[in-house]
Amino acid sequence: MKKTAQSSNLSCDKTLKVVPERKAYMKIEAAEAFKRAAEYFVDIMPEKANYSNPKLEEIELDKDKGVWSVTISYTNINQNNEDPLAVFYGAPTKREFKVINVDFNTGEVLSMKLRS
Repeated sequence: MKKTAQSSNLSCDKTLKVVPERKAYMKIEAAEAFKRAAEYFVDIMPEKANYSNPKLEEIELDKDKGVWSVTISYTNINQNNEDPLAVFYGAPTKREFKVINVDFNTGEVLSMKLRS
């Protein structure tokens, strides 16, 4: 009777050394990275009613880090002006920026930071 070793996370390389098996993930494209970042932004932002006009500003792939950096800007309604009618008078609106890092391999959102 032949004995065999089984392990779901080990494999042999060409030199017959046992090495951890790498999971095969589909690398995501820019559009998918933006979609995941936008969904995360909407889900995580406090007081959702207090921001408006979200826009994609930038999207950049950092191959060394394995992340898509997605920059989303928005208008924070509460911080623009003390006068609630200022926007109707043509007062300039201040945009805020968030950088959301999305893992290139898995599509998982890794972080959201205020862009300085």
